Amino acid sequence: RDYVSGIRKPLDGEEEHMGLPKSNVLYYELENNAWFAVRPSGNEPKIKFYFGVNENSLKNAMSKIDEMKACVRSLLNKQSQNMAEFTAKKTFLPYTTKFNM
Repeated sequence: RDYVSGIRKPLDGEEEHMGLPKSNVLYYELENNAWFAVRPSGNEPKIKFYFGVNENSLKNAMSKIDEMKACVRSLLNKQSQNMAEFTAKKTFLPYTTKFNM
């Protein structure tokens, strides 16, 4: 669910309008009625993550949430490493004013 565009994009179906007010939130529906949402903080320079699961016990629910948190941390660490490598290489596109037509 993309709350900025107001469109829900299910993996197994067509896009649909949600009919909700715009908001800077991404909400992912996962298998087994689990979900994951991410949004920027309204007044701090940080990103907030939210997780939800449907399990038969609190212990199983907390275990599943811990797995989801570990997965998100891993993805963020990889992205951070990629950005650091890019910056270290100082790979920038040159600016040019001449175009061949």
